[in-house]
Amino acid sequence: MPELRKFGLKDFRRRANSPMESYDAVQRRPIPPQINLASLRLLNNRFTYTIPGYDAALERLSVRLASFLRVKCSSPVNTRQAEILGFERTEMFGDRFGAKSVRSISASRVGNPEWCFEVDGREYNFSFLYKYLVYAWCCQFVDFDKISMITEIGSGLGIQTEVLKKLYPDLTILLFDIPPQLYVCERYLSEVFPGEVVSYRKTREMTSLESLEAGKIYIFGNSRFPLLPPQPNSLFMNHTSFQEMEPDVVANYLRTVNKSVDHVFMNNNIVGKEVAKRPGAPGVITPTTLEHYKEGLKKFDLIFSERRLTPLAEESEPDGELQANMFWTRRS
Repeated sequence: MPELRKFGLKDFRRRANSPMESYDAVQRRPIPPQINLASLRLLNNRFTYTIPGYDAALERLSVRLASFLRVKCSSPVNTRQAEILGFERTEMFGDRFGAKSVRSISASRVGNPEWCFEVDGREYNFSFLYKYLVYAWCCQFVDFDKISMITEIGSGLGIQTEVLKKLYPDLTILLFDIPPQLYVCERYLSEVFPGEVVSYRKTREMTSLESLEAGKIYIFGNSRFPLLPPQPNSLFMNHTSFQEMEPDVVANYLRTVNKSVDHVFMNNNIVGKEVAKRPGAPGVITPTTLEHYKEGLKKFDLIFSERRLTPLAEESEPDGELQANMFWTRRS
Protein backbone atom coordinates (compact mmCIF):
# COMPACT_ATOMS: atom_id res chain seq x y z
CA MET A 1 0.00 0.00 0.00
CA PRO A 2 2.76 2.57 0.75
CA GLU A 3 4.27 1.75 -2.66
CA LEU A 4 1.00 2.42 -4.48
CA ARG A 5 0.17 5.53 -2.47
CA LYS A 6 3.60 7.03 -3.15
CA PHE A 7 4.19 6.03 -6.77
CA GLY A 8 0.87 4.87 -8.22
CA LEU A 9 1.10 2.60 -11.26
CA LYS A 10 3.26 4.70 -13.58
CA ASP A 11 6.04 2.45 -14.94
CA PHE A 12 5.32 -0.03 -12.15
CA ARG A 13 6.83 -2.97 -14.05
CA ARG A 14 10.35 -1.54 -14.05
CA ARG A 15 10.77 -0.54 -10.39
CA ALA A 16 13.89 -2.01 -8.82
CA ASN A 17 13.30 -3.74 -5.47
CA SER A 18 9.59 -2.99 -5.53
CA PRO A 19 7.24 -5.02 -3.29
CA MET A 20 5.38 -5.86 -6.50
CA GLU A 21 8.30 -8.03 -7.62
CA SER A 22 6.89 -10.74 -5.36
CA TYR A 23 3.98 -11.38 -7.73
CA ASP A 24 5.59 -11.05 -11.18
CA ALA A 25 4.59 -7.43 -11.66
CA VAL A 26 8.17 -6.24 -12.32
CA GLN A 27 10.12 -7.25 -15.42
CA ARG A 28 13.82 -6.44 -15.22
CA ARG A 29 16.70 -7.91 -17.15
CA PRO A 30 17.36 -11.58 -16.27
CA ILE A 31 20.37 -13.39 -14.87
CA PRO A 32 21.34 -10.99 -12.06
CA PRO A 33 24.24 -11.90 -9.79
CA GLN A 34 22.95 -14.00 -6.91
CA ILE A 35 24.06 -12.34 -3.68
CA ASN A 36 23.05 -13.44 -0.21
CA LEU A 37 25.14 -11.73 2.44
CA ALA A 38 23.31 -13.70 5.11
CA SER A 39 25.12 -16.82 3.89
CA LEU A 40 28.47 -15.36 4.99
CA ARG A 41 29.28 -16.41 8.54
CA LEU A 42 31.45 -13.33 8.99
CA LEU A 43 28.35 -11.15 8.55
CA ASN A 44 25.64 -13.42 9.93
CA ASN A 45 26.44 -15.30 13.12
CA ARG A 46 25.35 -15.76 16.72
CA PHE A 47 26.70 -12.34 17.63
CA THR A 48 25.09 -10.29 14.84
CA TYR A 49 21.82 -12.23 15.29
CA THR A 50 21.12 -10.29 18.50
CA ILE A 51 21.28 -6.87 16.81
CA PRO A 52 17.73 -5.48 16.40
CA GLY A 53 16.77 -5.14 12.71
CA TYR A 54 20.03 -6.70 11.52
CA ASP A 55 18.42 -9.46 9.41
CA ALA A 56 16.28 -6.98 7.51
CA ALA A 57 19.20 -4.61 6.97
CA LEU A 58 21.38 -7.46 5.64
CA GLU A 59 18.63 -8.52 3.26
CA ARG A 60 18.19 -4.97 1.94
CA LEU A 61 21.94 -4.62 1.43
CA SER A 62 22.05 -7.93 -0.49
CA VAL A 63 19.28 -6.75 -2.81
CA ARG A 64 20.91 -3.37 -3.43
CA LEU A 65 24.32 -4.88 -4.08
CA ALA A 66 22.85 -7.40 -6.52
CA SER A 67 20.93 -4.62 -8.27
CA PHE A 68 24.12 -2.54 -8.57
CA LEU A 69 26.15 -5.45 -9.94
CA ARG A 70 23.38 -6.41 -12.33
CA VAL A 71 23.91 -3.10 -14.13
CA LYS A 72 27.71 -3.33 -14.03
CA CYS A 73 28.02 -6.98 -15.05
CA SER A 74 25.14 -7.59 -17.46
CA SER A 75 26.14 -8.83 -20.90
CA PRO A 76 23.84 -8.17 -23.89
CA VAL A 77 25.25 -11.25 -25.65
CA ASN A 78 24.61 -13.57 -22.71
CA THR A 79 21.20 -12.07 -22.14
CA ARG A 80 20.19 -12.61 -25.76
CA GLN A 81 21.45 -16.19 -25.64
CA ALA A 82 19.33 -16.78 -22.54
CA GLU A 83 16.28 -15.23 -24.24
CA ILE A 84 16.54 -17.49 -27.28
CA LEU A 85 17.31 -20.56 -25.18
CA GLY A 86 14.34 -19.85 -22.91
CA PHE A 87 11.99 -19.29 -25.83
CA GLU A 88 13.10 -22.41 -27.69
CA ARG A 89 12.78 -24.57 -24.58
CA THR A 90 9.30 -23.17 -23.95
CA GLU A 91 8.26 -23.81 -27.55
CA MET A 92 9.63 -27.34 -27.40
CA PHE A 93 7.52 -28.25 -24.36
CA GLY A 94 4.46 -26.62 -25.89
CA ASP A 95 4.82 -28.81 -28.98
CA ARG A 96 5.48 -31.91 -26.86
CA PHE A 97 2.36 -31.42 -24.73
CA GLY A 98 0.04 -30.56 -27.64
CA ALA A 99 -0.49 -26.93 -26.58
CA LYS A 100 -1.36 -24.05 -28.86
CA SER A 101 1.79 -22.40 -30.15
CA VAL A 102 3.53 -19.81 -28.00
CA ARG A 103 4.26 -18.01 -31.28
CA SER A 104 0.54 -17.21 -31.62
CA ILE A 105 0.57 -14.81 -28.64
CA SER A 106 2.82 -12.15 -27.17
CA ALA A 107 3.35 -10.41 -23.84
CA SER A 108 1.80 -7.03 -23.08
CA ARG A 109 3.93 -3.93 -22.45
CA VAL A 110 1.32 -2.38 -20.15
CA GLY A 111 3.16 -0.98 -17.14
CA ASN A 112 6.29 -0.27 -19.22
CA PRO A 113 8.45 -3.29 -18.29
CA GLU A 114 12.19 -2.71 -18.45
CA TRP A 115 12.77 -5.97 -20.25
CA CYS A 116 10.99 -7.74 -23.08
CA PHE A 117 12.56 -9.46 -26.07
CA GLU A 118 11.39 -10.14 -29.61
CA VAL A 119 11.07 -13.39 -31.53
CA ASP A 120 9.76 -13.02 -35.07
CA GLY A 121 8.16 -9.69 -34.27
CA ARG A 122 6.38 -10.82 -31.08
CA GLU A 123 7.40 -9.81 -27.57
CA TYR A 124 8.02 -12.07 -24.58
CA ASN A 125 9.54 -12.10 -21.10
CA PHE A 126 10.32 -14.97 -18.77
CA SER A 127 7.26 -14.51 -16.55
CA PHE A 128 5.05 -14.76 -19.62
CA LEU A 129 6.93 -17.83 -20.90
CA TYR A 130 6.71 -19.49 -17.48
CA LYS A 131 2.93 -19.07 -17.34
CA TYR A 132 2.71 -20.42 -20.88
CA LEU A 133 4.68 -23.47 -19.68
CA VAL A 134 2.14 -23.97 -16.89
CA TYR A 135 -0.66 -23.97 -19.48
CA ALA A 136 1.29 -26.31 -21.79
CA TRP A 137 2.06 -28.74 -18.94
CA CYS A 138 -1.66 -28.90 -18.07
CA CYS A 139 -2.49 -29.78 -21.70
CA GLN A 140 -1.24 -33.30 -20.95
CA PHE A 141 -4.23 -33.85 -18.69
CA VAL A 142 -7.04 -31.59 -19.88
CA ASP A 143 -8.42 -30.27 -23.19
CA PHE A 144 -8.67 -26.50 -22.79
CA ASP A 145 -11.11 -26.32 -25.71
CA LYS A 146 -13.57 -28.09 -23.40
CA ILE A 147 -12.90 -25.93 -20.33
CA SER A 148 -15.63 -23.34 -19.75
CA MET A 149 -14.38 -21.66 -16.56
CA ILE A 150 -11.05 -21.16 -14.81
CA THR A 151 -10.79 -20.03 -11.19
CA GLU A 152 -7.56 -18.83 -9.62
CA ILE A 153 -6.69 -17.89 -6.06
CA GLY A 154 -3.65 -15.66 -5.80
CA SER A 155 -3.81 -14.20 -9.30
CA GLY A 156 -0.95 -11.74 -8.74
CA LEU A 157 -0.53 -9.49 -11.75
CA GLY A 158 -2.74 -11.75 -13.86
CA ILE A 159 -0.16 -13.08 -16.33
CA GLN A 160 -1.64 -16.59 -16.26
CA THR A 161 -4.98 -15.08 -17.22
CA GLU A 162 -3.27 -13.03 -19.94
CA VAL A 163 -1.79 -16.18 -21.49
CA LEU A 164 -4.98 -18.24 -21.28
CA LYS A 165 -7.33 -15.50 -22.46
CA LYS A 166 -5.15 -14.73 -25.48
CA LEU A 167 -5.16 -18.41 -26.43
CA TYR A 168 -8.84 -19.03 -25.57
CA PRO A 169 -10.80 -15.74 -25.86
CA ASP A 170 -14.13 -17.32 -24.86
CA LEU A 171 -12.93 -18.48 -21.42
CA THR A 172 -14.69 -17.21 -18.31
CA ILE A 173 -12.06 -16.52 -15.66
CA LEU A 174 -12.62 -15.82 -11.95
CA LEU A 175 -9.71 -14.25 -10.06
CA PHE A 176 -9.49 -14.07 -6.26
CA ASP A 177 -6.82 -12.24 -4.28
CA ILE A 178 -6.20 -9.74 -1.51
CA PRO A 179 -5.31 -6.05 -1.92
CA PRO A 180 -3.18 -4.44 -3.16
CA GLN A 181 -2.47 -7.27 -5.61
CA LEU A 182 -6.12 -7.35 -6.65
CA TYR A 183 -6.08 -3.65 -7.51
CA VAL A 184 -2.92 -3.94 -9.62
CA CYS A 185 -4.27 -7.06 -11.36
CA GLU A 186 -7.55 -5.36 -12.24
CA ARG A 187 -5.86 -2.27 -13.66
CA TYR A 188 -3.41 -4.38 -15.66
CA LEU A 189 -5.95 -6.77 -17.19
CA SER A 190 -8.36 -3.91 -17.93
CA GLU A 191 -5.66 -2.42 -20.18
CA VAL A 192 -4.77 -5.75 -21.80
CA PHE A 193 -8.42 -6.77 -22.35
CA PRO A 194 -10.51 -3.57 -22.61
CA GLY A 195 -14.19 -4.11 -21.80
CA GLU A 196 -13.70 -7.72 -20.68
CA VAL A 197 -12.94 -7.21 -16.98
CA VAL A 198 -15.72 -7.05 -14.39
CA SER A 199 -14.42 -4.79 -11.62
CA TYR A 200 -14.22 -5.50 -7.91
CA ARG A 201 -16.51 -2.50 -7.52
CA LYS A 202 -19.27 -4.66 -8.97
CA THR A 203 -18.33 -8.10 -7.68
CA ARG A 204 -18.03 -7.02 -4.03
CA GLU A 205 -21.82 -6.63 -3.88
CA MET A 206 -22.55 -10.08 -5.34
CA THR A 207 -24.31 -12.60 -3.14
CA SER A 208 -24.39 -15.32 -5.83
CA LEU A 209 -22.06 -16.39 -8.63
CA GLU A 210 -24.66 -18.54 -10.36
CA SER A 211 -25.34 -16.26 -13.38
CA LEU A 212 -22.03 -14.84 -14.54
CA GLU A 213 -21.61 -13.51 -18.06
CA ALA A 214 -19.64 -15.97 -20.15
CA GLY A 215 -16.29 -14.88 -21.55
CA LYS A 216 -15.58 -12.21 -18.93
CA ILE A 217 -12.75 -11.84 -16.40
CA TYR A 218 -14.14 -11.34 -12.89
CA ILE A 219 -12.15 -9.70 -10.09
CA PHE A 220 -13.12 -10.92 -6.60
CA GLY A 221 -11.94 -10.43 -3.06
CA ASN A 222 -11.14 -13.74 -1.36
CA SER A 223 -14.20 -13.43 0.87
CA ARG A 224 -16.39 -14.22 -2.17
CA PHE A 225 -14.69 -17.57 -2.80
CA PRO A 226 -17.20 -19.68 -0.82
CA LEU A 227 -19.88 -18.49 -3.29
CA LEU A 228 -18.20 -20.43 -6.12
CA PRO A 229 -20.92 -22.69 -7.58
CA PRO A 230 -20.46 -26.20 -8.99
CA GLN A 231 -19.26 -25.71 -12.56
CA PRO A 232 -18.80 -28.56 -15.07
CA ASN A 233 -15.67 -28.53 -17.22
CA SER A 234 -13.87 -26.15 -14.88
CA LEU A 235 -10.29 -25.81 -13.69
CA PHE A 236 -8.95 -24.35 -10.44
CA MET A 237 -5.39 -22.95 -10.31
CA ASN A 238 -3.06 -21.87 -7.53
CA HIS A 239 0.51 -20.67 -7.99
CA THR A 240 2.76 -20.60 -4.91
CA SER A 241 0.26 -18.92 -2.59
CA PHE A 242 -1.17 -21.89 -0.68
CA GLN A 243 2.37 -22.60 0.50
CA GLU A 244 2.39 -19.21 2.23
CA MET A 245 -0.75 -20.05 4.23
CA GLU A 246 -1.36 -22.14 7.32
CA PRO A 247 -2.91 -25.61 6.75
CA ASP A 248 -6.30 -24.66 8.23
CA VAL A 249 -6.59 -21.70 5.84
CA VAL A 250 -5.76 -23.90 2.84
CA ALA A 251 -8.25 -26.52 4.03
CA ASN A 252 -10.94 -23.85 4.15
CA TYR A 253 -10.36 -22.92 0.50
CA LEU A 254 -10.18 -26.56 -0.60
CA ARG A 255 -13.59 -27.27 0.91
CA THR A 256 -15.04 -24.99 -1.75
CA VAL A 257 -12.79 -26.45 -4.47
CA ASN A 258 -14.04 -29.95 -3.57
CA LYS A 259 -17.63 -29.09 -4.44
CA SER A 260 -17.07 -26.73 -7.34
CA VAL A 261 -14.58 -27.79 -10.06
CA ASP A 262 -13.51 -30.82 -12.10
CA HIS A 263 -9.76 -30.26 -12.31
CA VAL A 264 -7.08 -28.69 -10.12
CA PHE A 265 -3.62 -27.38 -10.98
CA MET A 266 -1.28 -26.30 -8.22
CA ASN A 267 2.36 -25.30 -8.08
CA ASN A 268 3.47 -25.19 -4.47
CA ASN A 269 6.29 -26.25 -2.19
CA ILE A 270 5.20 -29.80 -1.35
CA VAL A 271 7.50 -30.14 1.67
CA GLY A 272 6.33 -26.84 3.14
CA LYS A 273 7.77 -23.38 3.58
CA GLU A 274 10.34 -22.58 6.23
CA VAL A 275 9.08 -22.11 9.77
CA ALA A 276 9.39 -18.53 11.04
CA LYS A 277 12.24 -18.06 13.50
CA ARG A 278 10.21 -15.60 15.53
CA PRO A 279 6.90 -13.71 15.31
CA GLY A 280 6.85 -11.40 12.31
CA ALA A 281 9.83 -13.08 10.60
CA PRO A 282 9.52 -14.70 7.13
CA GLY A 283 8.01 -18.17 7.10
CA VAL A 284 4.95 -19.95 8.44
CA ILE A 285 3.86 -21.27 11.82
CA THR A 286 2.96 -24.70 10.45
CA PRO A 287 4.11 -25.70 6.93
CA THR A 288 1.47 -26.78 4.42
CA THR A 289 2.69 -29.94 2.68
CA LEU A 290 1.56 -32.42 0.03
CA GLU A 291 -0.25 -34.43 2.71
CA HIS A 292 -2.41 -31.41 3.53
CA TYR A 293 -3.34 -31.02 -0.15
CA LYS A 294 -4.27 -34.70 -0.37
CA GLU A 295 -6.37 -34.41 2.77
CA GLY A 296 -8.11 -31.28 1.47
CA LEU A 297 -8.83 -32.68 -2.00
CA LYS A 298 -10.60 -35.84 -0.85
CA LYS A 299 -12.77 -35.99 -3.95
CA PHE A 300 -9.82 -35.79 -6.35
CA ASP A 301 -7.05 -38.07 -7.58
CA LEU A 302 -3.54 -36.72 -7.96
CA ILE A 303 -2.88 -37.62 -11.60
CA PHE A 304 0.71 -36.44 -11.83
CA SER A 305 3.30 -34.42 -9.95
CA GLU A 306 6.83 -33.34 -10.90
CA ARG A 307 9.30 -30.51 -10.39
CA ARG A 308 8.04 -27.37 -12.09
CA LEU A 309 9.20 -26.43 -15.58
CA THR A 310 10.85 -23.07 -16.23
CA PRO A 311 12.08 -21.40 -19.43
CA LEU A 312 15.71 -21.94 -18.39
CA ALA A 313 15.54 -25.50 -17.05
CA GLU A 314 15.20 -26.31 -13.35
CA GLU A 315 15.74 -23.44 -10.95
CA SER A 316 17.99 -23.96 -7.97
CA GLU A 317 15.97 -24.02 -4.76
CA PRO A 318 16.95 -23.65 -1.11
CA ASP A 319 17.69 -26.85 0.77
CA GLY A 320 14.53 -28.61 1.86
CA GLU A 321 12.29 -26.92 -0.72
CA LEU A 322 10.64 -28.58 -3.71
CA GLN A 323 8.37 -26.57 -6.00
CA ALA A 324 6.18 -29.06 -7.83
CA ASN A 325 3.50 -28.95 -10.48
CA MET A 326 0.49 -31.03 -9.43
CA PHE A 327 -2.58 -31.95 -11.46
CA TRP A 328 -5.70 -33.36 -9.84
CA THR A 329 -8.92 -34.69 -11.44
CA ARG A 330 -12.26 -35.26 -9.74
CA ARG A 331 -12.81 -38.88 -8.87
CA SER A 332 -15.66 -40.38 -10.91
